[in-house]
Amino acid sequence: MVAYKPVIACNSGGPMETVKNGVTGYLCEATPEDFSSAVGKFPREF
Repeated sequence: MVAYKPVIACNSGGPMETVKNGVTGYLCEATPEDFSSAVGKFPREF
């Protein structure tokens, strides 16, 4: 977020307080499927 890039983080602990899901990044369950789904939402230039 400091570099003005979206973040993908686990949906637990500290990230839940700092990442606004769908706005500043994506909060996911700690599974490969959820992380790959979130990565697929970013435009190619990221």
